[in-house]
Amino acid sequence: MQGHVDGVGTVQRVQTAGQWKLWVAAPAHLLPYLVRKGSVTLDGTSLTIVDVAADAFSVALIPTTLERTVLARRRPGDPLNIETDIIARIVVGFLHARDANPAAAPGGLTLERLRADGFT
Repeated sequence: MQGHVDGVGTVQRVQTAGQWKLWVAAPAHLLPYLVRKGSVTLDGTSLTIVDVAADAFSVALIPTTLERTVLARRRPGDPLNIETDIIARIVVGFLHARDANPAAAPGGLTLERLRADGFT
């Protein structure tokens, strides 16, 4: 992660039964960069995305993260600074550039090709 804030999300819900899971509503402009098993930083803590929904995503919080960060104190409605994964930003940026000018983009890389190669 780079240490930049890309946007501000809102805690939707906090699941504490079984494993701790934090659901975050994300701004629309960040949604293309939020992928299952991808990285995200919330309030300076780098985490792995567990689930992605239409307008939100979740992260699992392990005991060490709960003990050493502010995330255990977050409640529904609280704002969170979000930094998205740099690799996701690069791939999405490349795909947007390719779509804007297909003749200038290197051939062979498509969303279908990425999915076929295991990117979800």
